[in-house]
Amino acid sequence: MKKQIKQFKLASLAAVATVTMLASQTPALSYETVSLTKMPPALSQMAAKATGKNIPILVMKTDSSDTVEKYAESLGVEIRLRIEMLNAFAAEVDAATLYKLAKHNGVKWVSPDGEMESSAMMPAARGEGTSLAEQAQYNTIGSPLRAVRAINAPAVWQAGYTGRGVGVAVIDSGITPFSDLSIPTNRLVAAVDLDGDSVNSTDDDYGHGTHVASVIASNGLATSYMGVAPEANIINVKVADGRGKAKVSSVVAGMEWVLRNKAAYNIRVANLSLNTTWVESYHTSPLNAAAEILWFNNIVVVTSAGNRGPNTVYAPANDPFVITVGGIANAGTDTLMDDAIASFSSYGRTESGFAKPDVVAHAYGIYGVGAKTPVKSSYLYATYPNFRSGANGFMMTGTSAAAPLAAGTVALMLQAHPTITPDQVKYRLSVTAYGIDYCPACTAAVAGAGQIDADWAISFNTSNSANTNIPISKLIVNSGLNNVVGSSVSWNSVSWNSVSWNSVSWNSVSWNSTAWSSGLQTSVFFQRSTTGGSGKADGDLLDENFDIDVKKEAPTASK
Repeated sequence: MKKQIKQFKLASLAAVATVTMLASQTPALSYETVSLTKMPPALSQMAAKATGKNIPILVMKTDSSDTVEKYAESLGVEIRLRIEMLNAFAAEVDAATLYKLAKHNGVKWVSPDGEMESSAMMPAARGEGTSLAEQAQYNTIGSPLRAVRAINAPAVWQAGYTGRGVGVAVIDSGITPFSDLSIPTNRLVAAVDLDGDSVNSTDDDYGHGTHVASVIASNGLATSYMGVAPEANIINVKVADGRGKAKVSSVVAGMEWVLRNKAAYNIRVANLSLNTTWVESYHTSPLNAAAEILWFNNIVVVTSAGNRGPNTVYAPANDPFVITVGGIANAGTDTLMDDAIASFSSYGRTESGFAKPDVVAHAYGIYGVGAKTPVKSSYLYATYPNFRSGANGFMMTGTSAAAPLAAGTVALMLQAHPTITPDQVKYRLSVTAYGIDYCPACTAAVAGAGQIDADWAISFNTSNSANTNIPISKLIVNSGLNNVVGSSVSWNSVSWNSVSWNSVSWNSVSWNSTAWSSGLQTSVFFQRSTTGGSGKADGDLLDENFDIDVKKEAPTASK
């Protein structure tokens, strides 16, 4: 059976709808009118309910001067973090101060500095419980090499491409060093701690980042768990705490660090297996703006789609430029024909009308390295013993595990074709994916282009690019971007039509009401969609005997 290579397209923008606020929703504070032009309605609603509580915020400025910071400090605000990449700073303020800041002419936009969550589906992490039966449901889906073989990575290794020399930044909960990254040579080339706590350590207290790194780049010499790009270099950018939570400002700071250090470590890929839990336009999300800046600086940004089912694609996965990866379930056979879309995998139209995910990969029972040392185990490794495998292995389910399969594939592509742009990477990865001809469940609505195929992605040579004529984030406009990113930025895919901060419209944004916990001091939570998935694993319980032998024709215009 041959599969036609389709012209890759991104969905066009949906009709623009300007958000208005009902009088009953408007907080009775003196600066309310000004605020509505400079913050999402959800933040205004939160401020109205924040009596006696501080609100964590990110303030984006119109220029790089410190005028706004000085004004904030005059109001008694302590600047927690400065982010030059976006001319921004993070702070915690009360409602009255929030509106005073928003009134300042030097403020472009104010976003909630909420908590992001890792896209792992561990029982109890989202309320599924911890029974042995539920653990077994997640535990028995995978096999050590199934996911890597399903994307045809071994064929790429045989062709001589292993990701050697390509730097992949894992922006996550840290990485506890493990032997597969140090034998025969050290490939954990850099580490930085940006999670914002008082402990100065880049180790992985949660257990998520280590697993992600191993799916990308383990070489199996010590653990037998093979990653997709077994000779790629890993850059550990710790932004999440010991429960996998990360403030937006910490993640953006991590992306800024990646940008500043990309030349030193040849960082060509950034993996973000974490998501927000609220709706926000990509035009005003600082996460999306930072992701696009990396993208325009020749760093391919790969994100997990999220684990909340239909119509729940949140930042940074909602950005139209980045590669968003959803999840599929393997049925324990050597064919893709009986695979299914993971019940939890997020998909649908974003708030701005773009279809996501872009591609999918296996997301059930993905084997990797557990974060532990002789004296300490990570939270996940210690909490879920039934998910362990052997002396140092651990299995994870969720689009968190699917994204690094794609990130590793991108590392292979960039070793084979070091001069291709992120837009060309995305195009090739998409048009060579297994669509419904090979994976009937991989319809465009839920799986984008389908399951990735590393072998064909490397073999299919084209100069075509994805992301043509897409408007960039409006937070980037007039932000001094060229001063931040230098002369290497590539604008070949950017649409500058109607790119003006003054012309911002909210494209089909649905701002859910705010849920404000009485005990919450440093985190922002928003009401979750009622249309999300069940979070339960689909597919039968499987044994671990498998063999994948997909025969390929020589690269042509179809497969």
